[in-house]
This record gives sequence, structure tokens and C-alpha cells, in this order.
Amino acid sequence: MRLDRRRGKTMGMVVGIAAVAVLALVLVLATREAPDSNGQIPGNDVVATVNGEEITAAEVAAMWTRLYEAHGTWLAPEQALEQLITDRLLYWEAEREGFVPTIQEAEAMLTERLADDGIQAELFREMLAESGLSYQQFLEDLQVQMAITDFLDAVIEVPEVTDEEVREFYEYAKEYYWQLHPGQEPPSFEEMQARAVAILWDDRRNEAINLLITELRAQADIVYVQSGL
Repeated sequence: MRLDRRRGKTMGMVVGIAAVAVLALVLVLATREAPDSNGQIPGNDVVATVNGEEITAAEVAAMWTRLYEAHGTWLAPEQALEQLITDRLLYWEAEREGFVPTIQEAEAMLTERLADDGIQAELFREMLAESGLSYQQFLEDLQVQMAITDFLDAVIEVPEVTDEEVREFYEYAKEYYWQLHPGQEPPSFEEMQARAVAILWDDRRNEAINLLITELRAQADIVYVQSGL
């Protein structure tokens, strides 16, 4: 079975957020000084370096807030630091391979998405200004996310999902359904087939991405300067 996936430039690969209005809020929060896990505003203390480039406590706190907006739960600050390291490594690879779009291309993507979501461009700029984030900074943040997305779309190869694997997944899901809903008939194989393929494909893609990240981290010079974020 061959899964035909339409890929392209998206705005929220790391955080997985589609709507521009929500993404704008996430990026605003990520670029302003955010409180740390103790409710304090961090300074510019360096907590780690990646290939000699510094990561500050303020950046970690901002990512911490950003991850909450994406997942709806507070993760450990250490997890936010690891996400920052991952993002930086992926962006450098995207840059090295020539996947970084121009600011004009990022703006074109933003304009298209705003139109799709029925958001007026002027209103969007006002929202950014009120939140203390410049339009230019937003475009640069979007540029990074687009670069990472396009890089991963180009280099990650997902093996074909077979009929046998889909059938096996369905049988497992059916047993789980009966445990949750005793006495109820689960959806048919035909009803579940497309969903099963999508789940299996996504799992394989995530595994491939995680393998790439593991390789990049092994090759990088990562130094943790201080703990206790």
C-alpha cells in the first residue's frame, strides 16, 4: 500500500500548530522574557553551548512557555533546553543544505495563511506590536520554522506501509476498543484503514526524525554550563 502524502512549507513544524493566530501567540511568548519554573524572570545566564553558540536561561524559559502552548501541559525546563538544542541543530543542517527560505518567501507564506484564516494583515501586525514583537522578528522566526520543515521533508524517507501491517494494526486496535467499550462493535476495517495507515506512517516518520536528531547530537559539541533552570 502506498501512502501519498502532500508535503510543503508549513508554519509550525516544531510545535505543530496550524492556525496563524495561535502560532503568532506562541512565537510572541517565545521571544519575550518569560518566567522560569519558579515564576521568576531569568536573566541572560548561559545554561548551555551548542558548537560554541550560547543558550541563555531566558531562551529556555521562553521555549518552556512555547511548549506549554503547543502541548497544553508544563514540561520540565530541562526538556525545553533539549528542544532548543534540537531546533538549533536542525536549523544549522537546513542552512547547510540550502533549505532556508528568503524573508520574502516567509512573508508570502504568512500572507497566504492569513488570507486562508480570514485574518487581516493590518490586524495581525497590530497584534504583534501590542505583544512587543516586531513584524520583522516574526518573519525571521517563521523563516527558521520553514527551513526546518522543508529540510525534514526532503531528507526523511518513510518506508511504505504494507497491507499486512495495516491489518495487524487494526486487529490490535480492535482488541483495545473492546477493552474500552465492552459489548460494542468496533469500526470496520474499511472505516479504520485510512486512519491506520496515517498513524503507522506518522510513527515511522517520527522514528526517522528521532534517529536523525540522535546522530546530529552525537556529532555536536554540547556543553551544559549550569543546571537548575
